[in-house]
Amino acid sequence: RVHGYGNLPSVIPEGTMPLAESDPALSWEDRVKRLLKGWGFTELMTYSFISKALVVKAGGDPSKMLRLSNPLTEEFEYMRNGLIPSVFLVIAENQEEVAAGSAFELANVYQPKENNLPVEAPRLAIAAWSRDERGGDLRKIKGIVEALMDELGIRGLKTVRDGGPGVWHPGRTVLLKIGTDTIGVLGEMHPALLSKFGIERRVAAANLDFSKVLSYASAAKFYAPIPAFPRVKRDIAFVVERHAEHEAVAEKLRHADPLLRSIELFDVFEDAKLGAGKKSMAYHLEFGADDRTLKAEEVDRVMERLRETLKRDFGAEIR
Repeated sequence: RVHGYGNLPSVIPEGTMPLAESDPALSWEDRVKRLLKGWGFTELMTYSFISKALVVKAGGDPSKMLRLSNPLTEEFEYMRNGLIPSVFLVIAENQEEVAAGSAFELANVYQPKENNLPVEAPRLAIAAWSRDERGGDLRKIKGIVEALMDELGIRGLKTVRDGGPGVWHPGRTVLLKIGTDTIGVLGEMHPALLSKFGIERRVAAANLDFSKVLSYASAAKFYAPIPAFPRVKRDIAFVVERHAEHEAVAEKLRHADPLLRSIELFDVFEDAKLGAGKKSMAYHLEFGADDRTLKAEEVDRVMERLRETLKRDFGAEIR
């Protein structure tokens, strides 16, 4: 400006325009958000700053968190190291207007790092709440997590029963694993935590380490031809001990006979008439062969083999 713009020579720009590079992590993040919103979940956008009172209420330790040197107010004193407290605060403040709902938040949390800037780690929290006493919200969240993994091209997700951290219900919580790597926690929240927040409903949630999830994500698609021969569908229902897990039952059934092509749990029922500590489970089964149409007698033999497997391995009483 001092020299004068008029003294600068007119030169035609040279070179090529740089190409904009997309960030794969942001693309996956956008896809996950669109999927969850499409499945009926409300996206939350809460503050990264939280109060000491909220940390303590959620069972956290403020001494292990980042404290701002100049917080604007006590409400924004600490950098959060998890999403669960923020999500719970939203549920508590809205439970009267939204008696049953589902929401998620995908955002960074902040972990202290000695002599360096904090680690910003993305987390995904998914929650559902209602007055359902049969655990429907927990099954809903589990199904959403499984569907999300499928959409991200992630295979091999398994659940391992575990009490989880203190904020989780000790009898209704599992760890989410791929191989030996733990990618998150899934379960119902501890009644003591619900009481602290004044939440009068059961809350099921999943807390995922989004960085680990993305390390297994794949955009590759796999296709299989449409079966050339019709499939045969049957249902089976049985009574087992309450602690019997769907994953274990489904795994046994899958390996019982190669003609069994798909298994779908469609009902879980508990009643005093079934006996103390008992529950009923019902499955849709689909049978098929690649080279022929199955006869009724073949399917009957396989069904009998499945019944014997359930009786032997789970003490099941076929209904």
